[in-house]
Amino acid sequence: MSLKISVALSNKKSPKEAIEEAYKEASIVVKEPDLVLMFASIFYDNEEIIKYLSKKVDSSKIIGCSSFCEISNVGVSSNSLVLLFLSSEHINICQTGFESTMGTFSESEKILSKLSPSLNLIKENLKRVGIFFRGAGTAGAYEDEEVINLQKSLHPIVIFGGMGAGNYNLPLGDPNSFYRFQYFEDQAKINAKSLSIMEFDSNDIDVAFGFSHGWSKVGKAVTVTKSKGSEVFEIDGEPIFDYYKKYLGHADGEAFFDKLIQRYGFRILSDIKEEHSVIVMPVKVNFETESIIFYPMQDLQSKKVEMVQASKEALLSGARCAAKSCLDALKGENPDLLIMVSCCGRTDVLLSNVNEEVKVIQEVFSKNVPLIGYYAGGELGPLYSRFEDIVNLKCQSSGSYNYGSTIILFALKAKNNIQVEKSYPLKKPSFSCLEDENQNLKNLLKKYEKNFETTVSILNNISKENYQNIDEIEESNKVLDLSNQKNKKLQEIISRYTPHSIWKTANKLVDMGQVDFKEEKLTYCFLFMDVKGFTTFSENNCSEDVVKALNEIFTPATDIIYENNGDIDKFIGDCIFAFFKEPKEALNSAKEIQKIVDSIIDCPFKIRIGINQGSAVRANVGSHLRKEYTFIGDSVNLAQRLESVCLPSYILVSKDVYLKAKISFKEALAQEVFVKGKKEKISVYQCRD
Repeated sequence: MSLKISVALSNKKSPKEAIEEAYKEASIVVKEPDLVLMFASIFYDNEEIIKYLSKKVDSSKIIGCSSFCEISNVGVSSNSLVLLFLSSEHINICQTGFESTMGTFSESEKILSKLSPSLNLIKENLKRVGIFFRGAGTAGAYEDEEVINLQKSLHPIVIFGGMGAGNYNLPLGDPNSFYRFQYFEDQAKINAKSLSIMEFDSNDIDVAFGFSHGWSKVGKAVTVTKSKGSEVFEIDGEPIFDYYKKYLGHADGEAFFDKLIQRYGFRILSDIKEEHSVIVMPVKVNFETESIIFYPMQDLQSKKVEMVQASKEALLSGARCAAKSCLDALKGENPDLLIMVSCCGRTDVLLSNVNEEVKVIQEVFSKNVPLIGYYAGGELGPLYSRFEDIVNLKCQSSGSYNYGSTIILFALKAKNNIQVEKSYPLKKPSFSCLEDENQNLKNLLKKYEKNFETTVSILNNISKENYQNIDEIEESNKVLDLSNQKNKKLQEIISRYTPHSIWKTANKLVDMGQVDFKEEKLTYCFLFMDVKGFTTFSENNCSEDVVKALNEIFTPATDIIYENNGDIDKFIGDCIFAFFKEPKEALNSAKEIQKIVDSIIDCPFKIRIGINQGSAVRANVGSHLRKEYTFIGDSVNLAQRLESVCLPSYILVSKDVYLKAKISFKEALAQEVFVKGKKEKISVYQCRD
C-alpha cells in the first residue's frame, strides 16, 4: 500500500519531444498513473501536446490546462510543460471534461451526472478534493454559482484549480489573450471544463490549503455607483476612466493606459481579514463605452471597494503567508505533494524575480516536496486552510471561490506510515540557443525591468501621496465636521443660558480677536418681575413640583419678552430682570405676561412687575475666572424698587414710561410712592388690565 508521485519538466521546442522527455522522467516512479495533471505553455501547440500525451497514458486520466509560466521544484520556467503522475490505492480518482456550451447550473448538473457513478457517496471519514479547470467565460455570468452548486452536491468537498492561461503579454481586451486551453481525455479545447475528484479516507490522507494575495491598499474607500455586473462605468459618481487617470496620470495612447491599470485593482470591503479579501482586477478595457470589466466576475453595483496596487515585496510576503497557513494546517509537517496556482498578473510585477515566489514557498516547506503549478488566468480555492473549516457551512466565507491576482496552494500528505515514493526535477533543462545572445538579452531585459520598476515606483508614490493627501483631508474634514457639530451644540446651550445680546456681541468680538466686552453707558427700559408666594409654595412642595409650577410662568413670560424685542439679563431665583429699547415694548410685555398668569387655572402664585427707563452702565463684573456683563445704575435700582412696592397682580410703571408707551389698561391709577433709597416720592402708574 503506497502513494507514488512524480513531477517532470521539459522545455523541448517540439511538442512530441517535450512529451517524450517529461513522460520518461515521470514514469520512472509511476508506471500506471491514476491521475495525469499537466500544465503546458500557451506558446506550445496545445492540441499537439495532448495528442502525443494521449499516446503515452490512458487519456481518461488526463486533466490540466494551458499556462503562462510553469512551476516545478526548480522554479518558474516558460515555454515548457510540467507533468504530474500520481497513483495510490488509498485515493479514488474519477474525472470528466467536456466542451462548454450551456449555462452555469445546467453544466454543474452535467458534471455531476458524469461523475456520480464513480463516487463513494456514502462513506465514513470521507474527504473529497476537486481539481477544476475551465476556460474564459465558460461559467456564465458569475463563476462562483457553478462552484457553489458542485460544493452543495458533493459535500464534503474542497474545490481547487483555476482558469487556463492565455498570452498575458497581449494588451487587455485583445481577443487572442482569451485563447486558453483545458485538457480532458485526448482533447485540448478553448471553451471547456475538466474536473478530477480525489476521494480518500481522512485516516489515510491529510490535505491543507493556502491563500493570500499581498496587494496593498493605496486608495480610500469608494463606492461603485454605476456598473452592469462586473463592468464598471462610475466610481463615486465619477467616470471610471477619469477616476484612474486622476491618480495614474493621463496616458499617451490606449496601449499604455490599457497596460498600466493592470497593476491597480480593487479590494472588496467586507468583514473578513484583509489578507483574505477578494481582489478584482481589470481584464478588459472598452474605450467606446469608457468602461472596465473586472475579474472575478460578480455584481459590483453599490459595492464598497478600495484601490490596491502590487509590489514585489508585498506579493512575496503574500506567498509566504499562504505557505505558512498551509503548513500550520498540517501541524508543521511537510506534505508529500504541493500544487501551486498563482495569477499570471503577478509575473508582470515580479518580472525577473518571479522565481522568488517559488523560493519563499520552498523556504516554508522544503525543496524536497514535489511541486507542480502554473501561472493562471484566474485562481480557484478556499480562504481557509483546514479542510474542516472549509466545508463547515457555519463558517463565514466557507467553501471555495474564484479569485484574481492571488496565490493558492494545495498540499497532500500520506498518514498511517503509508509508503511514499516520489521524484521531481532537480535542475532546470538547458537551452539550445547561443549563450552569448541569451546573456545579452538578459542584460537588456534587466535594464528594461529596472527602468520599468523605477517608473512604476514613481507612479506608485504619486498615487500613494495623492491618496494619502485625500485621506488626510477627508480625515481632517471629519474631525472638523464633528467639531462644528459640537460647536453648534455648544452655541445652542450657551445661547440658552446667556442674554441674546451678549451672545451676538460675543460673536463679533471673536471675529475681531477680542475676549472682553467694553463698558458703555446706555439708555433702556428695565423690567423686574417677581413671583409672589414662591417661598411658601417651596416650603410645602417637592423641588420638582416647584420648578414645574415656576416654569408655567417663566416659559411664556420669556417668550413674550423676546417677541417684544426684549432681552433677559438674568433670572434671579423667582425674579426676571429684562430690558427693552422702547417703553412701548416693555409695557406691552408686562401687560401680556399679566394676562397669561391670570389665565392659569389654580395658579399658586401672583406676579408683580416694576418698570423704569433711564441710563445705566453695562459693565464687566467679576474676575478673569468668572464674569458677568450686566447693568449698573440708579435707573436699574429704581425699576427693582418699584417691583418691590407693587401690589400682587399689578404693574407699577414710572410716569415717563407710561406716557411714552401710550398703552391703555382697564385700571391705570396715577400715584406717588416712596421707595427705598429715595427721599422723594416717585410718580408712577399702577396698572392692571
